[in-house]
Amino acid sequence: MTLFARTTCLGLLLCGLILNSGLSAGEPQRDLIAGLKPVASILSGREASFSLQGDLQIPIDGSRQSVELQLSRYDATSFDLQLSHPEYAVTLRRRADVTVLILPKHGTAFVARGAVPPADSLAPEGVVGRMISSASDLGPVSLGLTMLSNGNVEDTLKALASIAKLELTSETGEWKTGDAVISFPKAGQLQVAATDFSVSLTVGPVTGAAPDALSLSGSKVTELERAELERTFVRGVRRATEILRPGRVLTEPVQKPRRVEHGALQWIDGHRVATLWGTPEQLGTAHGQLLPEESRRCIESVLYSFGTANVVRTGRWFRHDLQDAYARLSPHIPDRHKRETDALAKSLQLDPETVQVLNVFPELFHCSGFAVFGSATKGGKLYHGRVLDYMTT
Repeated sequence: MTLFARTTCLGLLLCGLILNSGLSAGEPQRDLIAGLKPVASILSGREASFSLQGDLQIPIDGSRQSVELQLSRYDATSFDLQLSHPEYAVTLRRRADVTVLILPKHGTAFVARGAVPPADSLAPEGVVGRMISSASDLGPVSLGLTMLSNGNVEDTLKALASIAKLELTSETGEWKTGDAVISFPKAGQLQVAATDFSVSLTVGPVTGAAPDALSLSGSKVTELERAELERTFVRGVRRATEILRPGRVLTEPVQKPRRVEHGALQWIDGHRVATLWGTPEQLGTAHGQLLPEESRRCIESVLYSFGTANVVRTGRWFRHDLQDAYARLSPHIPDRHKRETDALAKSLQLDPETVQVLNVFPELFHCSGFAVFGSATKGGKLYHGRVLDYMTT
């Protein structure tokens, strides 16, 4: 999972910890709310400008690793975000007219201009809410953010005190909830330590105006549509919340058989089994009709969540890699497969070119597969199967 997505998801979990805190009224509660208020004010979207520095120790690839965070919001449309890790570094700059992704360790930058649909925008106001999927188990976070944005911050924090309980440790002045310990070493500073992670955040004012977003220090520049760059980040993180923190709608789906004109969906031992028949166009259409949300989630897992991670890892725009691979492989893909894929894209109301190039994603990497033929099959016919077990939760 991408460093950006994991860091953002951890931030959302911290939001939940903050927003779901609670204890009885009195002096301790006032101290807790005073400590939480700087971060909660940022989450509410009420702060027109601020700086947030963070030192995060989070699980990545099976080990606890350090990530440094620096976030500066300048106004309603502009911010700078820097994430630093021993192996990766990401800088994201957004201004009213341009968004720039800089990968210093690769010496590359992606400059994006143009209009962005509001639902996919990285504009600061409401962006955290746009990155939380309703299919994840972060519903309380989304609810808390809505309450914070619509009400008084202090009153909202008090109102949210009914969901969870924190215990004050009188000896240290720390608060405990589950395995997490929350403390406020000084004004504007929040520390959270748990078994799997630890976070130290410091909130302060922004000093000076927003720097020039296009100061790129000799980086190799690739131009993109702004809608594509911002959509990749917003949807990539949103899909990551489903993968890392799936809700019951994903872990316990309604197992209801379905039939359409050229296909049937069954549930066998808790697994979806789709049977399709007909022409290539009929196969693709039935696929999209029977598994619309599953197909979209799989596509977003690859194109946006994995795609973001791959950009950070390689310094290349992931869709461009897919397009290059498709250009090489397309002459060898049977026409009937292309027709089926086009029909699937049409059924899902997605861009056919995007779905076509995504279909060659496994060729860039590896996966499980098998082949049977000769005496193992009727008539000796060759059957080749491939297991694409990619983030389908």
